[in-house]
Amino acid sequence: MTMQVNQRLEQIYQRTELVKGMGDPKAGKFCIMSLVALLAGENHSDSPSVASSLIRRFIVPINDRMPQVLRQQLKPFAPRIIGTRDRFDDLRIELLLHAVQEEIIPRMNVDFAALDFSPLWSRGARKSRAAASSLAARLTSLPGMRAILADPISGNDIASATAELIIHCAGALAPQDAVWYWGKAVDILDRLCDISNQQAEPGLDWRRIGWLETILERRARRVRRTAIAARTLEKLRQFLSHTVNAEDV
Repeated sequence: MTMQVNQRLEQIYQRTELVKGMGDPKAGKFCIMSLVALLAGENHSDSPSVASSLIRRFIVPINDRMPQVLRQQLKPFAPRIIGTRDRFDDLRIELLLHAVQEEIIPRMNVDFAALDFSPLWSRGARKSRAAASSLAARLTSLPGMRAILADPISGNDIASATAELIIHCAGALAPQDAVWYWGKAVDILDRLCDISNQQAEPGLDWRRIGWLETILERRARRVRRTAIAARTLEKLRQFLSHTVNAEDV
């Protein structure tokens, strides 16, 4: 049964696209959180009730700022995010702070030290570097975990700040150098999802998933018909062109 579930989800991933904003289910376009909402059987939204608010605050800005190709790596996390609205966000806060202080900032310091400050370096990249440096300073001067855990809003703010730090680090660098930070965002999401009730199965709504599969299949058939019509029209044009040339001779 698990293999069949994975195969159905994999087909959905292949036929859908993650985009900025919430997307449009009827067009097969979602953000990572609206895909979570659909798989869980909820209305189209980027705030599904089944998801940790901390995970949402981290991944929504990442989804919107990631390069389009890299964004598609987030799809398999959608079913794993279902059911994360639990009692484990304090552990997720600790994970975020550890990732920031022990992984992201050390890498940022090395990358920024090697930046070329030539006049060709874009104004946007300079602003991103300044914003990342400011965020890094704030995140390293946070109070102890006990004070943070006493205020759940602070935890969500840390999630947002971590996402913004990654985004600004990536924005300060050339695309090939920014890939490490987008990969780190995916790695952090993976670890955030791992902190959950391992015994619980994702609450997938197969009726809603079946609706999406029907919509995607109809779209695929339309695309195939359009492609066949285009090929037929091109062959007709070639035939008529050869016929006209033959008459001229």
